[in-house]
Amino acid sequence: MGIFDGLSGAAKNFASNTANQFTSNLTNQLQSTANNVVGQALSAALGGVSFAGGSGGMVNGKAGSTRDMAYAKTILQMAMKIQYAQGWQFVVEADGMTDLFMFVKDVTYGAGTVETDAKIIGGVMFNKPTHISAGTVTLTVRDTQEGKIANWFDARKARVINPDGTLNLSPYYTMSIRVYRVGFDGSKILDREMKVFPTERGSTTRAYDQFGEFLSYPLTFVSYSSADTSLTGIATSAIVGAAGNALSSARSDLGSKVSSIIKF
Repeated sequence: MGIFDGLSGAAKNFASNTANQFTSNLTNQLQSTANNVVGQALSAALGGVSFAGGSGGMVNGKAGSTRDMAYAKTILQMAMKIQYAQGWQFVVEADGMTDLFMFVKDVTYGAGTVETDAKIIGGVMFNKPTHISAGTVTLTVRDTQEGKIANWFDARKARVINPDGTLNLSPYYTMSIRVYRVGFDGSKILDREMKVFPTERGSTTRAYDQFGEFLSYPLTFVSYSSADTSLTGIATSAIVGAAGNALSSARSDLGSKVSSIIKF
């Protein structure tokens, strides 16, 4: 016996239609909620979006469906498998300061920029590469009460120019700064090693209302040269192209010779 048996025809139809409408609305609401959850989870995984707020029932800009939900779930699973690097995962080392990483707050560096020169012919502009900029390295550091980092930086900076105004040779004042990537498993991979020399210890702000705050200031280094190991590859290719494979046995000596091509 059905739940609508015993009712009149009109009442039975009304009750049946009401139940069907309720079931349909409930199904749509559940599907919309599921789409909303998956969409917001995907946005949070890929873009760091908060789960609060947002319009529901939309995936990829259109009304959610089973296929859309499956696609979003696949993308979400792929995103969750990627270990995105976080900003704090780094270690900085420098010549003459083995524990520098204990004082570095942040580091900003680059790989140089290809500079261009524009040439306009008629109504068309052509860009020709001219050189690669050396770039800079900036460290924001904390310091000890004795000024350990400031004393180290000032001593390295004093090597560049003598008190009488004369300039020293580059091997005396250049140094290497190495930035490592640190993995969640504790691994350390070299991201970039830069041959630099110090140029400026930035302004230091001290205030009586900075109780409980660590003193910090920026340190600026300039890369000594924009030349990279690619210089060896260019020189090697030129020589091998001219002399053939007969020079393959002399490649061990080529590295030391190429390193002295450019002298400052």
